[in-house]
Amino acid sequence: MGVIIMNKNTFTSVLALLLVTIMLTGCVRMPYEGGNFIEMPEEFEQNIEEIEYEEPELEAIIQIEENIIELENETEVLSMSEEDELTQFDLEELEEPLPEGVFKKIVVDEKEVIDLTVNAMDPDGNVLMYTFTSPLNQEGKWETKRGDVGEYITDIIVSDGELDTSAKVLLVVNSINEIPVMEEIENIVIQEGETLTLTPSATDGNKDLVVFSYTGFMEDESMKVGYEAVSCQEGIYDCMETFMVNVIGSDGFSEITQEVGVTVINTNRAPAIEPLMDITVDELGFVEVIPESVDPDGDVLKIDFTSPVEEDGNFQTERGHAGEYVIYVTASDGDLSTSEKFTLTVNSINENPILAPMNNIRVRETETVKILPGAIDKNNDTIIFEFTGWMDNNKYETSYDDAGEYQVTVSAKDPYGGIDTLTLNVTVIDVNRPPVILSVY
Repeated sequence: MGVIIMNKNTFTSVLALLLVTIMLTGCVRMPYEGGNFIEMPEEFEQNIEEIEYEEPELEAIIQIEENIIELENETEVLSMSEEDELTQFDLEELEEPLPEGVFKKIVVDEKEVIDLTVNAMDPDGNVLMYTFTSPLNQEGKWETKRGDVGEYITDIIVSDGELDTSAKVLLVVNSINEIPVMEEIENIVIQEGETLTLTPSATDGNKDLVVFSYTGFMEDESMKVGYEAVSCQEGIYDCMETFMVNVIGSDGFSEITQEVGVTVINTNRAPAIEPLMDITVDELGFVEVIPESVDPDGDVLKIDFTSPVEEDGNFQTERGHAGEYVIYVTASDGDLSTSEKFTLTVNSINENPILAPMNNIRVRETETVKILPGAIDKNNDTIIFEFTGWMDNNKYETSYDDAGEYQVTVSAKDPYGGIDTLTLNVTVIDVNRPPVILSVY
């Protein structure tokens, strides 16, 4: 498209000519924009066409319109002297055409006031009434505020009480909002079980309050990282995993988002074992220990037992196992372990041997003392006899110096601690011996 260059005087003359046209036509045609007349709605034109004009007025109107059309088709560049002030119009830079059916476009910024003044006339001289649709009030006014940014089409309805004429106006509200600026948040490294807290900060050019929200790994500014956040392969305890958090700052009119990386390091936790109850059995009884153990991280556990319980937690008691044992049960995940203890009591089923009654013994000096005990054992255990006191075995040869009263304790013992005792009195009678001649003088 070409460029029309006018000097200041020529431009002023054309503008005056347009104003005269408007006045004479009674706003039949709207001002010239972009090479086209903006047509009024059909109903409005029908009303206008009914107006009877005086012949001189019609001739003037026709002549003015012909002049305007001639200017429209003119492509010649007017010659001007270097002293003339130039005003240039690049037709390619004119605003885009209005949407179909829109009479006028009004552009404001948020918090500015739109106050429409409508110039209309009635060919019959009737009093006109004006109606405005939302967002305008009944006076054609709208005090825009923050957040009203956007495009709105409102209808202006002019009525003489019987007939209506309407026109659409495009209201464009531009934003005055400045997007908040959020400070950079560095990536975070944290361990399972710790509490993660974000404290974002942002500045706002409009001094609006910036409210933060969170999506992704966390939905609030603070959260305790669970021990199940990171899954490790079996036997590995130092693994880690990175998660993303979207931090969103909003001033109520616009948003800004920052992505923050959160690396969570696995925290291994020790296994847990339920407290163990003490166990009591008799000899020859069977002991089975089944501990209740769990690993909070889901690791496979190995359970160990101290003697005499075997690795599988079982213990077959036998004769001679009577006694008390403190047993430790240890659960291990290969890294950490936990132990619990209980007491195992094995009661003896052994019955003591029973010694046969024996009489006290009387011997004379130089005679032999023999003790031949007898005993029975209900368990059919082997019986061993022991002698304590004056004798340490079952046989003793007295001498002339052994006269006197003595005691000997006889014990019958089995291999499992069973015992029975009997104490005998042994009397050694003095034997008189003939005199002995030692020498003669």
